[in-house]
Amino acid sequence: MEEYLGISFTNRSLSLTRVHESEEHPKLISTHEILYPFPFEFNALFNEENFNLLVEKLTQYVQNNNLQGMLCNVSLPMYLAQIKRAPLPYDADSRVLQKHLVWEMENIGTRPLEDTKVVKLDHEFRFGSYEESVFALTPKSTIQKIKELIEKSGLKIRRLLLDCDTILKLLNKFNFLNPAKNQLVFQIDVFSVTLFHYMDGAFYSYDLFTFAEKEKEKNFEQKVIRLLEEQVEKFTNLVNMLPGYEYPLDVYVSRLITESLKRKMKDLDFQVHEIRMDKLLGEKLPVTIESYAVML
Repeated sequence: MEEYLGISFTNRSLSLTRVHESEEHPKLISTHEILYPFPFEFNALFNEENFNLLVEKLTQYVQNNNLQGMLCNVSLPMYLAQIKRAPLPYDADSRVLQKHLVWEMENIGTRPLEDTKVVKLDHEFRFGSYEESVFALTPKSTIQKIKELIEKSGLKIRRLLLDCDTILKLLNKFNFLNPAKNQLVFQIDVFSVTLFHYMDGAFYSYDLFTFAEKEKEKNFEQKVIRLLEEQVEKFTNLVNMLPGYEYPLDVYVSRLITESLKRKMKDLDFQVHEIRMDKLLGEKLPVTIESYAVML
């Protein structure tokens, strides 16, 4: 059977998942974690020094496991991209829509449009007389760096997907998404919490909340609980104002979930579901959602 490698970027490591194809879902062969050989910073992951260290570490893994030339899927972390929702009147002339859309993209104000890869996600949200389309904007330099990382390490890139898309595939695959409900997915990392919003069975928006190292050491779990409560309330208020999307809410959490955090979550008024890859796959191998889901 054909084997593939799934690669994702967490806040502390490159997460690697080796699978082979099967009828039900990709079968796990092995997993591996390459800890970043440098202090992690969101904006410095691919600077020249860090990039060369990543190439060295990934090349070492590839050579030690005889994986030269293997095809891999890469999950692009959302902190390296940007999500833009553009409200557009759905009964307007196509030329008007195109002009308005270009204006929306050009006025984000982060980088020139010609230096950005713009991808329209395949779902619109209709609110009264207008609809919102969701776009992902990624610097072309970031995409190029990821391609270089893969190729210089002796691998071949098969697909490059956004985290929001890979997680959506996993939620659908294991029947977490319900079009009659809305979903929030919290991913708890070492110094941050990532939040994905899903409405009507589709990705709607994304937020990233970071903590300084001193905050991580002091009442981190309580900060996570407070953030979770605030964001659930905020999203509930939002959907209650959107005609046609006032569905019940499911809340999911994944990644660094401690027993103490589980106990605190049980005390909340809403139910929180933990996404456990080992339980979903029936495997004891440690695997991140993205590095597996990117293979679906």
